[in-house]
Amino acid sequence: MQLVTVPDSNLNMYFKRGKVGDDPNAEERLEEWEDEEAAIKEFARLFEEIAGNEFEPWEREKKIQKKPHKFFPIDMV
Repeated sequence: MQLVTVPDSNLNMYFKRGKVGDDPNAEERLEEWEDEEAAIKEFARLFEEIAGNEFEPWEREKKIQKKPHKFFPIDMV
């Protein structure tokens, strides 16, 4: 999941969920948001739903724990 700001545009949320290497079966969508606060709330809700952890920005260094039957976020550079 990513929140992306495009110059001269609204905020976009990119969401892709599935097992690594299983792209044909992955759920994928791109949504455009006019309201930044609503986009952040939806991002946090989805994060908590799929990861089982409360959303915190990475720079706060809160330790995210792997939960049974939940996805675990990875940082892809």
